[in-house]
Amino acid sequence: LAIDLRERLGLGTQNHEKSRTNIVTRIGNGILGFVVDELFDIMSLDNEHFAQTPGTMSQDEKQFVTGCFKLNKRLLIMLDAVQLADISATLRANLRDNHIQREQGTSLCIGQ
Repeated sequence: LAIDLRERLGLGTQNHEKSRTNIVTRIGNGILGFVVDELFDIMSLDNEHFAQTPGTMSQDEKQFVTGCFKLNKRLLIMLDAVQLADISATLRANLRDNHIQREQGTSLCIGQ
């Protein structure tokens, strides 16, 4: 399974002529892939650089974030792979909306 992070995070679509990158990670006993626009670097970070999630983030954004790291005047956001992989809430909401729209005589297209 590969999850498109741009879609999952609600960031809209991008010109797909540009090459995209897959990041593969282990979650428990399974393996999961994330499709990203670009990968700049892979690094190990010390807890001394750990910072709390900014208060300016919305609840929708915070559900996918475990924290942040401050490094060289940059704020690196650490995403929660397990939360990103949990699409059940999204599917439930889409199915509920689909049921409502079917009752109203309209249709719903799940996904892009």
